Amino acid sequence: MAYCIRCGVELGAGEEMCPLCHTPVRHPDVTIDPTQKPYPAYQKPREEPVNHSGALFLLTMLFVLPLVICCLCDLLIHSHLTWFHYVISSMLLLYVVLVLPMWFRHPNPVVLVCVDFIAVALFLLYMDLLTQGGWFLPFALPVTGGAMAIVVTVVTLEKYVHKGHLFIFGGAIIALGGYTMLIEGLVNLVFHVREHLLWSYFPLAACFFIGMSLIVIAMSPSLRESLHKKFFL
Repeated sequence: MAYCIRCGVELGAGEEMCPLCHTPVRHPDVTIDPTQKPYPAYQKPREEPVNHSGALFLLTMLFVLPLVICCLCDLLIHSHLTWFHYVISSMLLLYVVLVLPMWFRHPNPVVLVCVDFIAVALFLLYMDLLTQGGWFLPFALPVTGGAMAIVVTVVTLEKYVHKGHLFIFGGAIIALGGYTMLIEGLVNLVFHVREHLLWSYFPLAACFFIGMSLIVIAMSPSLRESLHKKFFL
């Protein structure tokens, strides 16, 4: 029973070439020229260049076409725009988050994250104005700002500080636990749900435990090495 020396596929009797990778079959008793490679040199398949502008144009059209259809449907059904405002604001937010980064060859992740959170804040403000809810300034703005502060800090440190990743993520997880308390406190204050905190203590405790565990691991080289050997971390 013989096998291909390159891909390992089983070869039939009398085959002179591998049926899978087309490598010539070598008999073990045949002397091979040491200067000749036993299998062909690997040639990377040629990749066709992607038309960047064309791809972005198609993605943009995928966003524009549903907007046009929704606008026409809203006008035909109600004779004026009623729910189309919600559609266009949501689609614009998705476009900024998903497609806008593709317009740049080497985008700065810190700037993009800031732009994304600003877009989210503007979307929530527009929703607040449409519904006349009055919840943007006392609730949505601080919640969005708190999330932005945590994410932007992590992204900035990861980009410009090339060490201490466990310290960064450990601190971010602890801050996330405090962020849950901010959310519950604002919900209680703005929407008058209750007068005291109830559930945010649990994610705070869990996040504090996980974050401190990462920090302790970061401070102990021997512990990091042991975890790396056991869990390939």
